Amino acid sequence: MKRFKDADEYPADEGCVLSIGNFDGFHLGHRKVVGVCLEKSRALGIASTVLTFEPHPLEVLSPDRAPRRIATPEVRAELLEEFGLDRLVEHPFSTDLASLSAEEFVDRFVMGAFKARCVVVGRGFRFGRKRSGDEDVLRKLGQERGYEVIVVEEADLDGEVISSSRVRLLLARDADVSGAARLLGRPHRVHGVIVRGRGRGRSLGFPTANLEQVPELIPARGIYACMSHMGASARPAAVHVGPRLTFDDESTVEAYIVGQDHDQDLYDELLRLDFLEMIREPKKFDDKDDLVEQIRMDVDRTVEIVQGYGKEEA
Repeated sequence: MKRFKDADEYPADEGCVLSIGNFDGFHLGHRKVVGVCLEKSRALGIASTVLTFEPHPLEVLSPDRAPRRIATPEVRAELLEEFGLDRLVEHPFSTDLASLSAEEFVDRFVMGAFKARCVVVGRGFRFGRKRSGDEDVLRKLGQERGYEVIVVEEADLDGEVISSSRVRLLLARDADVSGAARLLGRPHRVHGVIVRGRGRGRSLGFPTANLEQVPELIPARGIYACMSHMGASARPAAVHVGPRLTFDDESTVEAYIVGQDHDQDLYDELLRLDFLEMIREPKKFDDKDDLVEQIRMDVDRTVEIVQGYGKEEA
């Protein structure tokens, strides 16, 4: 896949099939839209292209309302490449771009930068100044300028529409990481740099890797079974998210990585965590031995979940 940071860099001489959207998390609904884009591009023998904008438009127009990312742009690019996309354009978003009318947007991007022969969007797609453009406007302009429009119906799972907002609620409100994974088509992943903690876990016999600078949406507080990735190593990890109720109210992301040599210097290493299932809610323990026993059970349950992951689908 070729990746461009500006639409003006795009080689549009042969045209393309273009899909436009944010595609945060690249969930099953997004896959449905991009899948149609790929099918149409193969039929026409031209490139499949996704146009998205960085940063997220709300981060520019209304930062207080901007959602926490489900996936970073890097992860989104990796997922799109794995899916088979030919070209990804992450055009800089600005207030000037936001001021373009729907017609100006089409002339600037659809026809100007990309010379698109077909535009594929999801149901409810809006574009242009104050979201004035909709599917009907896109079709009308297509008839005038000579491009086809395909509107893909919303994807649903068990009768419920799949959306990024639904994924965020499952993660941040409900702590339902397995439910979110069903909508995403993969486990939710966060990553961060390992930093020095207070050594509470080590004093209990379960030293943890503490994460800092996590850019993705962090699930609601809880104890989770995760698969950890550090370099080429993949291991089960029992992960605590939220305040450490037994000791203090500081909110943390702490991972006890099963089988990892925690005496090894892990500081400044990049750790990725795939959230598979919530084990339990955090609770305060008055007795240290009770806490240690609970952690031991959490670790055993984590190993059990990780070992069974994917077997039901196989």
